[in-house]
Order: sequence, then C-alpha cells, then structure tokens
Amino acid sequence: MDLNARTATIEHEIRTLGEALNYLHKMPGPHNVRFRGNWVYMSWWAVTADAVVYGILFLTVSGLYLWWKIKGERAVGWALLAGGAASVAMLVGAIVTA
Repeated sequence: MDLNARTATIEHEIRTLGEALNYLHKMPGPHNVRFRGNWVYMSWWAVTADAVVYGILFLTVSGLYLWWKIKGERAVGWALLAGGAASVAMLVGAIVTA
C-alpha cells in the first residue's frame, strides 16, 4: 500500500480446502486484530466456534452436576464414559498405526 499515491496492490491467492481449514484453526484470536480475517464469513465462523465451545462447556458442567445429583443414573454414566473412552482409544490407535 502506498499512502502517498493512494494506491494499493491486491494479490489473489487460491487456497485448497486443507489450507483454508488450517487457517481457520490457526488464525489469531481477538487480541491480534491486525492479523484477523476481515471477511464476513470469518466473523460468522468465530461466533459459531465460540458458541460451540460454550455449548460444550455448558453441557459438560450441567452433565456433571446432574450426574452428581441423580445417583440412580451413575451406573449408566460410568458405562457410557467407558464406552466413549474405548472408542476414543480405538480411533487414536487407528490414527497412530496408519
């Protein structure tokens, strides 16, 4: 950008889907405003990502609270927790051995 001449040069980059997803997961947060994307879809992505994180946190905390309060459901909770841990272990094992 040349402020004196009031001109700017714009370069168009074509990115693959993998590169776009990599950028979305590594882009700087709100504390690095000059490096953030300024596209309207980027602001939608940020709001959606924040909503998903806050939703997961709410579901985790409320689930733990209900698990603590409703003693009759603890056995089912332990079974589901063990099943989830086993499925994650199998997925990680498949990724590591691939």
